Amino acid sequence: MNINLKIALLALPICILSTSSQSRIFDIYPNPHLTDPSLETTFVSKLRNTSIEDMDKLIEGECRQYRDYVYLSIQNWDLAKFKHKSLDEAENYSQRLTVQIPYQQSNQYTFPFGIRTYIESEKILKNSVLNRTEPLKQKELIDDMYYTCIQMNNQKYFILLTSDRYIVNNQKIFLTENELSQKLSSNKSFLELKHTPSEKDKITPSNIGKKINFSEKDLLAATTLINDDIKNHFTLSTTRWIDYKKASIDMQLSFDKFMKEGGRNKNFAVIASSVKYQSLQTENFKNIEVRNVQTLEKLFENTSKDTLEEKFKGILKSFNY
Repeated sequence: MNINLKIALLALPICILSTSSQSRIFDIYPNPHLTDPSLETTFVSKLRNTSIEDMDKLIEGECRQYRDYVYLSIQNWDLAKFKHKSLDEAENYSQRLTVQIPYQQSNQYTFPFGIRTYIESEKILKNSVLNRTEPLKQKELIDDMYYTCIQMNNQKYFILLTSDRYIVNNQKIFLTENELSQKLSSNKSFLELKHTPSEKDKITPSNIGKKINFSEKDLLAATTLINDDIKNHFTLSTTRWIDYKKASIDMQLSFDKFMKEGGRNKNFAVIASSVKYQSLQTENFKNIEVRNVQTLEKLFENTSKDTLEEKFKGILKSFNY
């Protein structure tokens, strides 16, 4: 897949966010079953108390339907490319999809993506199918769009559940630090929710990301691993999704700051060095979906420890370790 399409896919979540003060901040289909604003608030309150496990099912369920839509769209534009249907017919079908799919989802989900999301998706799919100069890599394109949907949906629900619009009587949204610590599971995680530098944490210089040429895809791989590690801190069936997601976002922001400003955090240095090593071995994760944590885990598992230790140390030295 060409780099322009990759950039478009990564930018898609930003494209559909609205800056209008009159909007809901993000693109959501006006659910016909929620005509009373108080019903929206009730549903949001319910979602705030939803577990990681159940919220992941909700997000993945919406995105599986989105993936089905992507398949239909690809077939439509592919037929047009090979003149099995006219461009006008393909355009008409595309317009119907952008209206029908969000409406259908509104009958199953409380806050599905709106029409603008599908219009932006159609632009990407039309361009990638009609204007391609090489055989279509359909599975790769579908996977790209699916994981973009997962990204978008996580953003959407976090913004939704933390919106002032749905807060009643100054209610508290997040657990306190002490309350959150009580939710920790017995699973051993690599990162610490609250990092306190020790003697093992040497000072990494600023702009380390630029120094080791840490790419956007490297950052995406690192944040995928960080998110999964934070998730492993908690019991999926009992911890609220919103509390885990806040902890994950905070950690990802801390990592990004570390890569720009440096600091004392050996765990971040190890993550960045490991990711950069794999990136160099795979030509910047070429043809690898770095938003799929299972794919990343297999990649790391298949690396010889002896090989990793020898080459990994060279990168880690840049962090002063």
